[in-house]
Amino acid sequence: MAGLDFTACAVFGIAQCSLAPQHGFVPVALALLATGVAYTIYTASTNAFVQLATPGFLQGRVGGLYNYVFLASGPFGSLLAGWLCERGGTELAFAAGGIATLAMTVLGLMTNPWPMPTGTVRTRT
Repeated sequence: MAGLDFTACAVFGIAQCSLAPQHGFVPVALALLATGVAYTIYTASTNAFVQLATPGFLQGRVGGLYNYVFLASGPFGSLLAGWLCERGGTELAFAAGGIATLAMTVLGLMTNPWPMPTGTVRTRT
């Protein structure tokens, strides 16, 4: 599962970086399609991974905290994206987002805090 997270995150960053310089309708549509698919796979697999790595009696609390942190960062990210668009256009915003995503992917691969063997089911003890 963790491999899928890192792969989707890397594809998301690459798709954002490839979207940044595009100006034609078809290349933008294809890059946005790749970006959206990678983002959806990343968010779904990350949520599932967090739930599977959490003991059953804490899954509701951890899921709530995960969603709160995930959704609460939206307004700050929107302000940053708007500021980047104002300074350098959408090219700068997408390039900065893609580079930040790729940097966090590398950091995640280097640290990988939750190695969980396949087939492991955690239960309440």
